[in-house]
Amino acid sequence: MRRLSAIAGHRAPSRSDLCSGPSVCATHGYTRAGSPSAGPAPRMTRIKKAHQHVYEQLRGRIASGALPNGARLPSEAELAGQFGVSRGTMREALRALEMQHLVHTTRGVGGGNVVTTPTVAQVTGDIGANIMMLWEADDLALEEFLEVRGLLEVYAARQSAKRRTPEQLDAMRRALSAEPPSDGTAERISLSADFHMAVLAGACNSLLTLQAAPIYMVLKQRMSREPLNDAFGCQLHDEHRDIYDAIRDQDSARAARLMRAHLNWQVTIYRRIWSDPPAGASGASGPPAL
Repeated sequence: MRRLSAIAGHRAPSRSDLCSGPSVCATHGYTRAGSPSAGPAPRMTRIKKAHQHVYEQLRGRIASGALPNGARLPSEAELAGQFGVSRGTMREALRALEMQHLVHTTRGVGGGNVVTTPTVAQVTGDIGANIMMLWEADDLALEEFLEVRGLLEVYAARQSAKRRTPEQLDAMRRALSAEPPSDGTAERISLSADFHMAVLAGACNSLLTLQAAPIYMVLKQRMSREPLNDAFGCQLHDEHRDIYDAIRDQDSARAARLMRAHLNWQVTIYRRIWSDPPAGASGASGPPAL
């Protein structure tokens, strides 16, 4: 069986290694430097749990390319033996890697752990979920969302007019219905999301999408909870059409100007929705007066 050096890049610790040095408080997770009889109160230094050490070793190997995309890892039992940890500890480390889309685990015959590379969509989803939790905990204000969205999406519209491919332009066109949807908020918001995501894609900058998409998706989810009237749908449709025309014509200045005006129009709507009680709640008002 390969030893720790085969995966972690150094020799497995011996029993003397594990038993020497500062004492470890397993219950509270810290090392105790010195002793109470040595004078001042002992200094407590936090140590990482075993599964965190294993996780960091494997993550480092994946990041460096030593474990490339598609590489099949040894079995859970073999890995546990190589790292000198229990199978439960190894399972926790693998679960942490899987949550970051660095390992894909399958069960059953022929299953196992395979190294994977996170996609932009996966990372965007993770960021969006974390931003949503911060928003629901009232740690983020609406104005912060709107300010950052304006900075990113206006720039995206400008760059999309310069860089979009015919396929990306076609994706924007498909997100524009022939007529404004009139059968409810869900379809309107869904088409709006498709259009904005297509504009971001047209900028041909994955990092820009990674930053802008999660912010937009949180705002979209909040708006989709409210009934929006036909006037909103008509104006949304018309403004998207104007932005599309500017991007199609490769007029970057006009595309940026129209996107800025479009987002500024929505600021009032978002503020109204955020200040109103949720739809159906006691005292809730009707659709936003647009």
